Amino acid sequence: MAIDMPPTRLILAYVLDWVLLICIVAVAGGISFVTPYHRPFSLIDLAISYPYVESDEISTALLVVLSLILPAIVIAIVTALFVPAFSVSNLRNQRYWKRKLWEFNAGWMGLGLSFALAFFVTTGIKNLIGKPRPDLLARCQPDLNDIAAHVVGGYGQDISQRWTLVSSSICTTMDKKRLDEGFRSFLSGHSSMSWSGLLYLSLWLASKFNMLIPYLGHGTPSKRNEEDEEDQQEARERAAAPPVFGAIIVLIPVCLAFYICSTRYVDFKHQGIDIFSGSVLGIVTAWIGFRWYHGSLTRGQPWTWSPRSKDRAFAVSSGTNGWTSGEGIVMRERMQRGREIDVEAGGSGDPIVKP
Repeated sequence: MAIDMPPTRLILAYVLDWVLLICIVAVAGGISFVTPYHRPFSLIDLAISYPYVESDEISTALLVVLSLILPAIVIAIVTALFVPAFSVSNLRNQRYWKRKLWEFNAGWMGLGLSFALAFFVTTGIKNLIGKPRPDLLARCQPDLNDIAAHVVGGYGQDISQRWTLVSSSICTTMDKKRLDEGFRSFLSGHSSMSWSGLLYLSLWLASKFNMLIPYLGHGTPSKRNEEDEEDQQEARERAAAPPVFGAIIVLIPVCLAFYICSTRYVDFKHQGIDIFSGSVLGIVTAWIGFRWYHGSLTRGQPWTWSPRSKDRAFAVSSGTNGWTSGEGIVMRERMQRGREIDVEAGGSGDPIVKP
């Protein structure tokens, strides 16, 4: 069966999106080779006096596998088998295969967007802040015979010769890469990367398996007519809470992200604030990547947004139809009519829209 391909203009638009994501990752990778700012430190600061652990429990290579490659494989398998649901009658349906192709692209692009944003922001902040890691002194191997030559602040010599702030010039290590890494504590890259990929996977799985938080638009029942109340009752009957075992499946990637974060604390590579801040960044980029291509899980909208229409594939649109295709315009018009009816009835303007 021959499948009608999407318009060339639309294909090129999404190819450009992929190219831009790859460029963001490439720029972030380049930034990681730039010498970071070396923040002055104290030789008697116990917070940076932890031992240097040679081998990380979760290496950078393994981090990429767990937070990017593994989610991409899971998305591919679930999409191939379940999205849209398989049936013999669908095998000759072009719309079925087009939908599946779009689900592949949307799932991967959301993941790529989340990971690229987290990687870019993380590497940039690391170099700008230059915060010492908990194991900096072990990396530095400071010259204790001539501390005064490297003093840049603190001026506590009256108490102790070491009660000062010194620059990294006091370090005797010949391993420049190891020393530079010692000034990349804030924020944790393992934390931001793991949450950006694994939380995105959790949100995506929740969307595809309808693990949604039941939602019903807020209104004023006393002001609704009988038909509106019947619609709300029908919506309540459709919005039962999902099974717990499904929630467990969805939370597995989140548990893995927590574990990865914990290893950075155990290996003395980051302080708690570094891990927390990196996690927040990863959570934010995961949410952005997911919502860029998918509806809200908390408002009963598990669908994937439709592709941009071919006439709006590249241009920034200021028209009333935005980026939507004809089918998307129809859905939005239905939602708008629902909102108007809801507002007239005294509601919040957030109706349940039947597919």
